[in-house]
Amino acid sequence: MSPQAFLLSKFFSAAPSLRYTQQPLLYGLQLCRFLSIGDSASLRRQFTAADVKGFADVSGDTNALHLDDDYAKTTRFGGCIVHGMLMNGAISALIANTLPGKGTIYLGQEIKFKAPLYVGDHCTVRVEVLEIRR
Repeated sequence: MSPQAFLLSKFFSAAPSLRYTQQPLLYGLQLCRFLSIGDSASLRRQFTAADVKGFADVSGDTNALHLDDDYAKTTRFGGCIVHGMLMNGAISALIANTLPGKGTIYLGQEIKFKAPLYVGDHCTVRVEVLEIRR
């Protein structure tokens, strides 16, 4: 059987007024039969300074805005912010581990960061099945 495609809407929010949305296309073998429109899952997460430092070490993105609080306080952000791609990793983890889960690969997405996530803030990642293309 050929792989099935899924369109999910993902919401990333650090505060009630912040919404980060994207719609990735996913592929997984025979997962359509286990999913229904409206299925959803969420993950609550807090990114620490150690998380940000580890991501900077692995990615090479050592921008002072993420790592140097003294510098970050002088910017319009007023403090260190989490790398956007680190936040995106939480979305990937939710898709890969929870909904749809094991064997899922998502092939693309559009990203627009509408507000910063500060180091130490709590955030919630949510995915919802919007469409199943059979």
